[in-house]
Amino acid sequence: MGQRRGELRLPAAVPLLTAILVGACTAPSRHIAVTAAEDGTILIYDAGLTHVDTVRLADGFLDRGAVGAWLAPDGTTLYAAQRTPTAGALVRARVADGAILDRIDFFDGTPAIVHPLYDGRTVLAATVSWSGDPPHTLVHFLGRDLSVQGEPVPVCDAAIRGLATTRASERLYALCGGDVLVELDRGLHTLVRTVSVNSRSEPVTARCDATDLAVSSNGSIVFVLCAQSGTIRYLDRLTLEPLDSLEVGIGGERWSRSPDGRYAVILRPAQREIVVADLRRRAITGHLTVPFTPTAVVVGSDSRVAYATAGDGAGGGVIVEIALASGTIARQHETVARAASLSAWPDEESPVMRWGPARR
Repeated sequence: MGQRRGELRLPAAVPLLTAILVGACTAPSRHIAVTAAEDGTILIYDAGLTHVDTVRLADGFLDRGAVGAWLAPDGTTLYAAQRTPTAGALVRARVADGAILDRIDFFDGTPAIVHPLYDGRTVLAATVSWSGDPPHTLVHFLGRDLSVQGEPVPVCDAAIRGLATTRASERLYALCGGDVLVELDRGLHTLVRTVSVNSRSEPVTARCDATDLAVSSNGSIVFVLCAQSGTIRYLDRLTLEPLDSLEVGIGGERWSRSPDGRYAVILRPAQREIVVADLRRRAITGHLTVPFTPTAVVVGSDSRVAYATAGDGAGGGVIVEIALASGTIARQHETVARAASLSAWPDEESPVMRWGPARR
């Protein structure tokens, strides 16, 4: 049969090529790094949870006081933090051989959160000083090579619990103990405002006890995880007032949000449970029981899978892959008994091309 007028006939290979290109744009995570809290050894897994490498930093940097190590956006280096006799230190090291390329020492504070930004040029480091009462938190703006970019910003007189930002705006949010939420201007390195997560009219039993936070991809919503009330609170970015909430269970301590903005994976250590939530539908899609206490979690860059570690601190430990759409554990593998950190590459901050619908 001949071709009809106005009909476009494509070569058979074109649909296949298009599918390959679209698939490539979603760029699933290829490497997952687990840092052992006991000796600082960094274990590298592939996306199928096969152990492919072990990284030991030069001069035994993480042998004592390991805070954690996180794969950098370039995939060839990582940032590692430790406690030192004076306070703490942060290094940039090569994954291939563990060689330390750059280092910065903090003499009044231990790195608690390290966040390499998507631009590949900026690293945020939040340090907590316990030398006074109460403790105080500073946010440092560092270059890729850990060079100092201006004075650190005092955030709050409490230990930091979470740090979040987004490409969509220059706003940076810090969550501190005592249910304090701090908004900063990431470009100007200045504090914008400080608010309480709790309203004055709220009964004490409904208080948040905030443990972690995240920001929606377009920067319009700040999500706060509340351990005491067992909810995720949706805050309007302009007013920082509650818009909605989602029940996820009491005791949530850490979480990770998918880059497409849809899913959140919450750890409930006391219950040995991992909760998968659909933030758009405001629904729970999975309650996953693990054999040990969950310690760390990260969502892959394609927003299809998440990885979480669980351990007993004595010898038993697992890393699990979670299928987000079904809210189930797809596979698991033995790992360290107590993981100090977990990271994936590429992740949301990695400079990889993506395709997909507009993200909330």
